[in-house]
Amino acid sequence: MGGYGYETEFSGDEYAHRGVILVTINYRVGILGFLAHPELTAENPHHVSGNYGLLDEIKALEWVRDNITEFGGDPNNITIFGQSAGAISVRCLVSSPVNKVKIAHAIIQSGGGLKVSEGPVQPLTLAQGEQIGLAMFPGKSLKEMRAMGISELTAAYYDFVKRFPSFIMFSPIIDNYAMINDLGPLMKKHAIMHIPYMLGVTLDDMDFSRMTPNIPNFSLELEKNGYKPAYLYEFMHRLPGDGAGAFHSAELWYMFGTLKNCWRPMTQADYNLSDEMITYWTNFMKNGNPNGKGVSQWNPYSKKNPFLKKFDTK
Repeated sequence: MGGYGYETEFSGDEYAHRGVILVTINYRVGILGFLAHPELTAENPHHVSGNYGLLDEIKALEWVRDNITEFGGDPNNITIFGQSAGAISVRCLVSSPVNKVKIAHAIIQSGGGLKVSEGPVQPLTLAQGEQIGLAMFPGKSLKEMRAMGISELTAAYYDFVKRFPSFIMFSPIIDNYAMINDLGPLMKKHAIMHIPYMLGVTLDDMDFSRMTPNIPNFSLELEKNGYKPAYLYEFMHRLPGDGAGAFHSAELWYMFGTLKNCWRPMTQADYNLSDEMITYWTNFMKNGNPNGKGVSQWNPYSKKNPFLKKFDTK
């Protein structure tokens, strides 16, 4: 629904220092990115609408594949990773039949486990999305909608939320084109990419992405269906400065190495934790395995060895 790629917690400096090229992408969000509507569907050659932001991401991936060599990168060793809505994007990209880019590894941070869950980002069908579009712009033609400015579109969204408070946000929909289902059912059909996965949550995360059986079950379901089990983690560290705890997105300052940009009274222990996490993340991006020199062993979560990596200050 919002956000941008140059927020202060995001930076590629520490990744570059460790031989990883970070490419941050932007895509259409909110109404412009995920509105479905019968008239939009009718004008589309694939008879779909509502996943414009997701299609933007696929185009961005294609750009990386076609151009990263010019920056010293390897188009055959692309890792995609995201947190929250970005994690939902990763889920979609590893399972979208439209995405033809070879992905080497994927990291899902606070974006649900085996399923997105019954929370505010439960994927809708195309028909459900179209009904929301009609209700959000009652009596408006597509031509009239396109003539509206962003402030008018935003006002229409907020008016709709007042009338239908159960609707929380726009997100990718199951249109049977760019997105065909959630990950759980697709694993059984081997319809998600056979690649190494890392996923986890924060201790005080949002309800839809908490460390419930949904997260371990992601790895167990992978293993059950012939995939390699995933590396699972929980970010335990409650950040200094207030009582917000290990909140949703708290780990971003640490795994991007941007503590210096944060107002909080960080200590050397915070910087040590950040260094540890960056090492694991960049190792995984290079090799599909977070382990390496200078860090303790992180085993994948399997039925025989249900290992969960917990990140906290020492």
